[in-house]
Amino acid sequence: MFECKENCGICCKGIAVDESFTRKHPPPRGFRRENGQVKHIDADLCAYLIDRKCSIYEHRPKACRLFGSGNPAWKNKSMMCPFFN
Repeated sequence: MFECKENCGICCKGIAVDESFTRKHPPPRGFRRENGQVKHIDADLCAYLIDRKCSIYEHRPKACRLFGSGNPAWKNKSMMCPFFN
């Protein structure tokens, strides 16, 4: 079974969340809107990442839940976790 590496945050880089998700789960810190998506205001990080931890882990979007699941058929290798065994 896969478990996240504590204080990693690799999966939160380059992540944008759909605006409809933010209506139900408002970001806890500064963010910007860009092409119908919400991103961290200062970096290419998820707006929900705080101190290298997901502040909405139990409610995270499907894309976040799929990250690192290790499906070798994925063409998008950016979704592969480098710590997945």
